[in-house]
Amino acid sequence: CPGSGKTTTLVARIAYQILCRRFDASGMLTLTFSRASARDMERRFRSLFVNLINQPVHFSTIHSFCYELLKEFVPGYRVFDVLDEGKRFAFINAHRFDLGFKSLKEWLASEGLRQPYGVMPLTWVLNTFIRGVDIAREEMRPPKEISQCRDFIVSFQKYEEKLKEHRFLDFSSMMAIAVRHLEEDRQLLKEVRKRFTHITVDEYQDINPIQ
Repeated sequence: CPGSGKTTTLVARIAYQILCRRFDASGMLTLTFSRASARDMERRFRSLFVNLINQPVHFSTIHSFCYELLKEFVPGYRVFDVLDEGKRFAFINAHRFDLGFKSLKEWLASEGLRQPYGVMPLTWVLNTFIRGVDIAREEMRPPKEISQCRDFIVSFQKYEEKLKEHRFLDFSSMMAIAVRHLEEDRQLLKEVRKRFTHITVDEYQDINPIQ
């Protein structure tokens, strides 16, 4: 509920943990969904406790945290750039024939989905494909559980290959790759746990499995 004081309560809790429970401020990580929310929490925290807490506390979006983790601990990703939603659509549109655009239309037909009124066919096909990709990644499910149609599975695999080829990450891929490295690299997991000993998540009830 906007205006109910959630942000103030959250930053006050962080300050309590530092001032009263003697938690190390540098080991505190606060995650939220948007840059605006992260900036607002950091601004609120500084305005309330600037004279009491001198150490920096890390406020970040979940996506930024995953991106920075990859750049720091997985050197190959330091040269990767991030596609926002607009650039991602443009990227997929530019490579749509390599991804099997015709097959994607057949995939939607096989699923019994109908094009919404007033939406251009190209926009509908690509946005539905994007949503399918994100559901698979965010729910940590293989593509075949999203659709058993081979057309979708093949296009999904080709899309991931194109991202890697052009050194791009989109928002769901950076989370999926970060989680995979944390699961497979015990030393990386140890380093991250050592650096961030306490994690606070804003709007935790709204997170998806991979977050």
